[in-house]
Formats: sequence, C-alpha cells, structure tokens
Amino acid sequence: VRIWYSDDADDYCGMLWFVSELCSRKLPVDKVFLVKVPSWGETIEGRKYFSRGTQEVNNKDWHVYAQSQQHVPDNLIQLFNDTWIRMQEDNSQLRVIVNGSPASVPENFYDSFIWQAIGFLGEEFRDIQIISRMLNMNVRVDDAWILHRLEQFVKDGRLEMAGPDPDLPS
Repeated sequence: VRIWYSDDADDYCGMLWFVSELCSRKLPVDKVFLVKVPSWGETIEGRKYFSRGTQEVNNKDWHVYAQSQQHVPDNLIQLFNDTWIRMQEDNSQLRVIVNGSPASVPENFYDSFIWQAIGFLGEEFRDIQIISRMLNMNVRVDDAWILHRLEQFVKDGRLEMAGPDPDLPS
C-alpha cells in the first residue's frame, strides 16, 4: 500500500485514518509505504509557494514524488494508529499540523489570522478577498473553514453583511 500525505491537516489525518483502518481490520502492514508531498512548490515561472498538500500536486509531478516513498516500520504503524484513536476521542471539529504533528484545536484557532486578513481590506470586502489574503499570508486552511468562520462572525454580530454581490447575476 502506498499512502500519499502532506503537512496539510486533511492529508495527514487521512493517512492516520487509513493506517488505523488497516490495523482495525487486522490487515498485513508489512508493505505499507508513505509518500510525503513537499510543503512548498514552485510555479513554472519559478515563484515559490507553500503547498496545500496532495490537492495541489501537478499531474506531471506524481511520479517524481513516488520515488521518495519510504517503508513504514511496525512501531510507526502503531504510533499512527494510537494517534488516530486519540484524535477520535478528542472529537475536535478542527485539526491542524503543528511542528509536524497533528493536533486537535479549538474552533477559533485561525480567527486571529482571519481578522488580520480583514484588517488589510477596506470597510467592505468579499469573502474571496479574505481567502486570497490568507493564501498570501501562507496560512494553510481550507477555504470552507474560512467561510464557516466568517458566517459565525456574522451570526455573532462581529461582522455585518453588506448585501448581495453586485457582480453576481441575480
């Protein structure tokens, strides 16, 4: 089995879940290999950027990364399994990778970054501008999570909706 993952929380947790599934089903784990997608990438123009994991791998690069696969020893399989079981018990709504390790964190973990991104914009802004700003800040968080938190800010009265986007068809 070759498992692809990265420092993106969804990728990393997916890897932990899959290893745990192998263990819980008592399947052989002697031929499990990991391929870690690099934490940064480079555009054709040579601009470097922080990657959001397997979702950003160019189709032409899969074979390059596959060459870096590593066999996973039994003790690491057990560590991954134990880590996933602990994270399931946490039952957290949000998981992140901190210093290379998965962690369950509070729902407001990224709020300070979102507010920082908002601070760069004018009084009115579109949600896509916040997402773009967060990418420019190299904060790796799923767009859907940013939108979820913005909706919560509106519900809490900390942000106000200005109205429908005038550029979108009615």
